[in-house]
Amino acid sequence: VLTRASPECRRRPPVAANCSEWRDGCCYEPSLALIGQMTMNHTVPLRYPTPQLVKPGRNKKKWYRSWKCEKGSTVYRTFWQTSHITGMENMARQRKAFYYRAADDFFFAALAAYPVAGRSVIVVGSQTPWYELVSLVHNASSVLTVEYNAIDCPDPRIKTMTTADFAEHGQYADAAISISSIEHDGLGRYGDPLDPEGDMAAMQELHCYVRPGGLLYFAVPVGVDAVHWNLGRAYGPRR
Repeated sequence: VLTRASPECRRRPPVAANCSEWRDGCCYEPSLALIGQMTMNHTVPLRYPTPQLVKPGRNKKKWYRSWKCEKGSTVYRTFWQTSHITGMENMARQRKAFYYRAADDFFFAALAAYPVAGRSVIVVGSQTPWYELVSLVHNASSVLTVEYNAIDCPDPRIKTMTTADFAEHGQYADAAISISSIEHDGLGRYGDPLDPEGDMAAMQELHCYVRPGGLLYFAVPVGVDAVHWNLGRAYGPRR
């Protein structure tokens, strides 16, 4: 049984990543070696963005989406607004799906079968407080968001920590929620370091968020194996 003191609960240094073109700390062209690492020795396809996502005049193979590149900043904070929180909470009370419609339907069904009422909850990876508010509406005793970047949340019911802070000071919860988060780990989209095995490392760390016997609500894109540079991964039989 893993404990908070287990070595697996400390985020390991990322695997060395090589790029053919670095600019401003961003990898605009992954090297052949890095592609091999990300694609399980070229057995999983690496897909580049559709032309609609690429600015005119840009090479679609020299694409890197990250706030570091888009905003030219090395420090980034997410700000959650009270009006958005109120609107999402109303949606949660009405059991309306938000961004990931199919995943939300499954999540509501999972909460009915395995309730979080009276349980402490950690949401791992979050750009909006949707799953935090769903948990509160379902009477979770406490909610903590753990995210790579710092979050400013005006709602006192939702606590936030960075992954670095949680590694040092975090405590087990009764349940963890990871929905459309793991597939991004190690691709740098949200300011995290490039790491071809970042998703596997993050999956291992989920053991360190939940106390033994706790609950994990988990969802990632599934279907045909692929790495969509650098937006995320899809998981099939190989990965």
